[in-house]
Amino acid sequence: MGDRQRGAVVTIGSFDGVHRGHQAILSFLVERAGERDAPPVLLTFDPHPREIVSGEPVGLLTTPAERAALVSTFGVRETVILPFDRKMAQMPAEEFVERILVGQVGAGCIVIGYDHGFGAGRRGNRELLEQLGPELGFDVEIIPAQLVDAHVVSSSSIRRALSETGDVALAANLLGRPYRWRGLVVDGDKRGRTIGYPTANLQAVAHRKIIPLPGVYAVTVRRGEEDLAGGMMNVGTRPTFDGGRQRQEVHLFDFEGDLYGDVLTVEFRERLRDEQRFDGLESLVEQLKLDEARCRHILTGVL
Repeated sequence: MGDRQRGAVVTIGSFDGVHRGHQAILSFLVERAGERDAPPVLLTFDPHPREIVSGEPVGLLTTPAERAALVSTFGVRETVILPFDRKMAQMPAEEFVERILVGQVGAGCIVIGYDHGFGAGRRGNRELLEQLGPELGFDVEIIPAQLVDAHVVSSSSIRRALSETGDVALAANLLGRPYRWRGLVVDGDKRGRTIGYPTANLQAVAHRKIIPLPGVYAVTVRRGEEDLAGGMMNVGTRPTFDGGRQRQEVHLFDFEGDLYGDVLTVEFRERLRDEQRFDGLESLVEQLKLDEARCRHILTGVL
């Protein structure tokens, strides 16, 4: 940052999820940067600005590191993650443009959606940028309405799909990839192995990331870059046993090995059912067999 000579082509936003709508904007950004032979740069924020403005926690679809990795796959050369606090929220848009976009990031061109706003009171819009551009030495490129509106996808709609209905298939469609959640394998009570369904007990790696609505899911699981297996995951309190705090447990199909201490990436493919209480182990195992058959069918051809 700070090299104003480089004339970076910059866009701004939370870009949580890097969903299909974001991807359309990134393609536009990279294309314009290519025409100018300049680096395409994303300026994003952590924590989510709405969290600071509203005072309410915002569950994330992507951590800042995941966001940076994802946008790089679409050709963005650099992601600048700006710490967002109350002072930043109150910064006038003019100051934000001069100090941050031009002064720190080195913007020679700012790419903005036709209806986008940033800065205090969301005054940082197309009109303001076009007014400040000649004075501060940057151009403005407007992402046309048809490009943005053709991808009417919002991070909020994906959060709702995950948290309120557990519709991970819809979330995957809107994201353009399965929703991913990472967990550290920790000690459980090892009850699953006694009924033929050993599970890895997962503890969230990023506590602000959304875990889908409690229930049973068909999933694929990776360890680092290695595809491990398909499986089924239970999110919930295990009412057939002791209830209590929520857990995340995944049973991997056709896998043997020690996973303790490993971090697994779970890709949610489809929600099977709500979590439910069974009268005893026999009826639980019967249901797990049905769940397994259905999961294997769903995952055919995925791995």
